Amino acid sequence: MHEVATMGCRTRVFENRFGEKTSVGRGNLSFTTVNIVRLAIEVMPVKDPEERIRRFFEKLDEVLDITALQLEERFNFQKTALAIGFIGLAECLIALTGKHHGESEESQTLGLKIVGHIRNRANEFSGTYRHNYSVLATPAEGLAGKFTRKDRKTFGIIPGITDKDYYTNSSHVPVYYPCSPRHKAKVEAPYHELTAGGHIFYVEIDGDATHNEESIMQIVDLMDKYNMGYGSVNHNRNRCHRCGYENAEKEQQFCPKCGSRFETIQRITGYLVGTTDRWNSGKLAELHDRVIHK
Repeated sequence: MHEVATMGCRTRVFENRFGEKTSVGRGNLSFTTVNIVRLAIEVMPVKDPEERIRRFFEKLDEVLDITALQLEERFNFQKTALAIGFIGLAECLIALTGKHHGESEESQTLGLKIVGHIRNRANEFSGTYRHNYSVLATPAEGLAGKFTRKDRKTFGIIPGITDKDYYTNSSHVPVYYPCSPRHKAKVEAPYHELTAGGHIFYVEIDGDATHNEESIMQIVDLMDKYNMGYGSVNHNRNRCHRCGYENAEKEQQFCPKCGSRFETIQRITGYLVGTTDRWNSGKLAELHDRVIHK
């Protein structure tokens, strides 16, 4: 039995097959996320590459049919926009081809085929059920660890797939993979067009972004060049809760002005936070694995 999970984020929606395209006064009331990594793991024993991928898409269609029907039933209570999300494209591709889309053009081609297939099916569902189905790049605040724990329990530890405490956010290049902002943008940008229900591009930078306007502008220019809909720049910043002093010095734990312990402000799940005490183990593991894009 395949599991899906629901979340309450990524509410912005623009696409409308039945009227004016606008985000004003509209949003995704519901979306359901498909664990595409699990589907890929299940077909890993198939030796022939073409047959393995054919079986994957067969399973994907089965789950997408169930997902669309489930959203149709939920719609009877909610009556607005619906979205189908996905998580772990990187791990899914590793299971299918041995490499993720950030390190292999072949995997990138397959990744776009997979997400494009989900988008095409969402368009079909819009016509069948007369609702606005969209595709959402699930941010994975809670599912990142939940899906992985379940799959590890079922399939064991699989290198590159279930050997971490999280699956990679939607169609992102894995946080641990060293690459330049430009490479990350080129790989992730095509998925933004396919995920009209919500997406994000982020770059992890080193140092104090408040005094590095040129780097910020370069990243903004990348977003413009590759037509990405939403993005952010991640950088850590120390803040003294007592006197308000801030800096970006690494490894500095105490405020040089008053001696109080710093809190480190950082982006962990789309939000800037000063403590990680309340975040789940999957997101903390992802935070630990992040590398600077340079």
